[in-house]
Amino acid sequence: MGLSQTAFGRQIGRTLNTVLRHESQIEPRGEALLPYAALAIQCGHDDLAEIFREAIIEDFGHDLERVMSWRSGQTNTGMLISPDMHPLVEAFLEFMSAKSVQPVEELARNSLKQLLLNEYSPQGLRARRKSG
Repeated sequence: MGLSQTAFGRQIGRTLNTVLRHESQIEPRGEALLPYAALAIQCGHDDLAEIFREAIIEDFGHDLERVMSWRSGQTNTGMLISPDMHPLVEAFLEFMSAKSVQPVEELARNSLKQLLLNEYSPQGLRARRKSG
């Protein structure tokens, strides 16, 4: 890019020491990759942007890719939730996102989470199919 290390650091919002450390000692990981990826995209270096994108997904997991590609109102999340479970999942998510919970509610929250994990685990689903 023809920039000094100091100017490059300013461009990505990092100090000279951080730039030097990333160049010679510790490669950036996780969140530290984001400004590099953004700069590569901004400067039109698609090859570098793709390398940073893959490294970010590798560090954070492929769920990050699903979250980043999601748009409000989108109905297909790519998750395999059967239609009869949708109301339960929605109630669970609403309950889990509630603010300021009392200790009893916290216990109920943990109990509900454990119930769902047990009930909808592969073993729980097989048991339900056999009994139902």
